[in-house]
Amino acid sequence: MSFQTELYAKELGQLRVERTNEEWILLARREAIRISASEGSVSAVEVHQWAERTGTHPESELAYSGVFRGPEWQDTGKMVRCRHDGGHARKVCVWRYVNTKGRG
Repeated sequence: MSFQTELYAKELGQLRVERTNEEWILLARREAIRISASEGSVSAVEVHQWAERTGTHPESELAYSGVFRGPEWQDTGKMVRCRHDGGHARKVCVWRYVNTKGRG
């Protein structure tokens, strides 16, 4: 399989996950925007904590990456380690919400 084919397959898979978890992603994105506005930034760690607190979980763990897709999310260049069970202390990006509505 070529690199381009692999990238296409990855993107297609992510789109399927997002479609299946669309409602959850919208709720999680709203919470991520709230956290970013109050704290200055947010990561999947805080979104996962919110999901645990509220009992609101996606069908697939891959849905967490869908929360931060789009031009309104800016990578801060910082990383944090996952702390939840199953997170394997992997590093995830820290994001900042940037309202892109009305920009040309």
